Amino acid sequence: MALLTAAKQDPRLGWLRRFWAARTTLQLLVRADLHKRYIKFRLGYVWSVLGPALQIVVIWAVFTLLLGRERALGYQPFLLFVATGILPWTWVTGSVALASKVSGRRAARVMTTAVPRYVWPMEVVAVGFIQFLLVWPLYLVFAAITMQPPSLWLLLGMPAGIIMQSILLYGVALIIMPLVAIAPDSRNVISVLMRVMFYVSPIIYSVSRVPEWLQPFTLLNPLTGILSLYRIGFWPDQALLPWYAYLVTLLLCLAVLAFGLVFFRRTQQRMVREFL
Repeated sequence: MALLTAAKQDPRLGWLRRFWAARTTLQLLVRADLHKRYIKFRLGYVWSVLGPALQIVVIWAVFTLLLGRERALGYQPFLLFVATGILPWTWVTGSVALASKVSGRRAARVMTTAVPRYVWPMEVVAVGFIQFLLVWPLYLVFAAITMQPPSLWLLLGMPAGIIMQSILLYGVALIIMPLVAIAPDSRNVISVLMRVMFYVSPIIYSVSRVPEWLQPFTLLNPLTGILSLYRIGFWPDQALLPWYAYLVTLLLCLAVLAFGLVFFRRTQQRMVREFL
């Protein structure tokens, strides 16, 4: 309440200062969401780990035991390759799902407080990031199972991947939240787009397996560079892309963020009218 009062009493506070002043509110929002997921529901953490683990094993089994196509898709060991694609993807799907859950009562409360509205989409990214950290030990589990130790590139690649993915998902949340609030049916479109993104992103296959004439177009997908950053810790010689590929990824993430900020600013008043 003190933060809200300060924001109301001092109109000279700039956007960044008000945003920083609302950090405590962001922490409370994240804690409340995590409490509901992992404290209220006792098996919440178990399911959050079991879900991705089962998905990884099933995909590995289908392409290895049933189809025998693992060498035609990704790096070896294929089980770890699938894990390094699915685990970041669960962060994407979790953030998109949370951003799509805009309820009238909650949105009305958000729109009428003095807390900068840009904080609320950030909750989506923060919760997704913490969930990603909770399932991160699966990297080490599958690395141990496949006897593929990580290299020092992991210390550089994974943090860079996390930063880029956070920028990208914040921009995506800024777009999805007002879109779903204004047009609830857009959830169906988002669901279809997520299925398409799964197959056009190098999650269960490597970029090198894409036809050569299509490979330049894969760089237009920011997940291409992001997933490469997660994988160079285990396959530095195979997963490392040309330097300009990471520059393109960063620029794409920043472009999504910039578009999201503009779109959110221009639609927030309409969001207020929808929920008041």
